Amino acid sequence: MKISAIVLAAGAGRRFLRTAKTGFPLNKVFYPLKSRPMFTYSLGTLSQSREIREIVLAAPSDLVGTLRKKYVRKGFARKISSVVAGGKERSDSCLKAFQRTRRDATHILIHDAARPLLSVVALRKLIRFARKSDGAILGKPVAPTIKQANQNNQIEATIPREKMWEAETPQIFKRSILDKAFRFYKTNPAPVSDDAGLCERIGAKIVLVENVTPNIKITTFSDFCLAEKLLSNGTAGTAKHGIAQKWGMGYDVHRIVPKRKFMLGGIKISDQFGALGHSDGDALLHAVTDALLGASGLGDIGDWFPDSDKRYRGASSADFLRKVVKHIKDTGWKPVHVDTTIHLERPKLAHIKEKIRSRLARLLSLDKKNVNIKAKTHEGLGAIGRAKAVAAEAIVTLGMNHG
Repeated sequence: MKISAIVLAAGAGRRFLRTAKTGFPLNKVFYPLKSRPMFTYSLGTLSQSREIREIVLAAPSDLVGTLRKKYVRKGFARKISSVVAGGKERSDSCLKAFQRTRRDATHILIHDAARPLLSVVALRKLIRFARKSDGAILGKPVAPTIKQANQNNQIEATIPREKMWEAETPQIFKRSILDKAFRFYKTNPAPVSDDAGLCERIGAKIVLVENVTPNIKITTFSDFCLAEKLLSNGTAGTAKHGIAQKWGMGYDVHRIVPKRKFMLGGIKISDQFGALGHSDGDALLHAVTDALLGASGLGDIGDWFPDSDKRYRGASSADFLRKVVKHIKDTGWKPVHVDTTIHLERPKLAHIKEKIRSRLARLLSLDKKNVNIKAKTHEGLGAIGRAKAVAAEAIVTLGMNHG
């Protein structure tokens, strides 16, 4: 499948503004949710899908220029190919974005930016079902009893709930189906409340895919508060629901030789003896770099900086680490925690561990509290115990990079 995704962020959000009472001047999807604009959460989730080749963002006309400069092809939003001004109605915004999608896309996925808690698990499930139908949408079976009332709020009927579902987004359709639906909409512009409604009007067969993860639509400020609570307590945005964390481990060992600068964690600890290596031989930074690559499924440090390449002779391992961190951030992830162990007989590191910790934190753009340095001797055993070698281990945790 080749999927072009559309993220709708052009609505006015009037109910949210009325209930928020904060004087926030913009559409709710740009309101900061736990310090990040709400719309960036779903962008991060969609960017993780291999099938999704691009994202077209529909936004208020006065924000299009700013959003293009800040997000198109950058960081976690690297798959955003364009930003378009939204239309008067939802279907109009969707049509304008649809016209900017790639022609070779086999499917079009549409998502509301006001649903920031979309999980990777739900997204993958939806895409899997879409392979076998005209389209598929996320949803939940209706649990409460539903009453039909007249204009005076008098009950007219109790609606059987066994066949009723609450529709969510994303919704995904074959490009040919959505194209036909939009052609029909142009000549028959009756209002519809979701994109599946457009396709239903031309007889498309759309499948409901049950979503068991939180995916609330933020309409009022109370919805926003609930989303913040879900993110804070781990009910949403966690590995449990397919988002947020990956782990990797790294290990490196170097022979120690005389008359060589000894670099460890980006800090020079001796001029009398040091680790032998093609680069500067910094075992700790090599281990951390390998852990980052492992968590990302990007091979190892030898693949990226081979010792057969003269460009890396005597190179700074800090530069290696910076390059890998930047690449990982560009793919939608970032380091959030690192735990390391240095195996070294001498010199003792007690007096310098905090300096190494600070340096590593800066290289990873982390608070020091999320960086740990442990130092171990080998009690005279083996090459490390005889002060003939240094080794380092690292475990890195990656989290989603929302910008």
